[in-house]
Amino acid sequence: MSDSVTLEDMEKNKENLDFFKKKMISIEEIFENNEKIIINSNELDKFLNGVKIETKLKNRNI
Repeated sequence: MSDSVTLEDMEKNKENLDFFKKKMISIEEIFENNEKIIINSNELDKFLNGVKIETKLKNRNI
């Protein structure tokens, strides 16, 4: 909690890029230790439309 930031803090520092670099975590950082799934555009279209696609990710399907 000591690293938490309030909306007021964000508003006060909205022009301070260093503040955000120190306090915020990017999406990339959040997921950097997760396994990556690489699919082509055809597979992406199917996935977004609810079709189960086969991958070679530790014998799991997504």
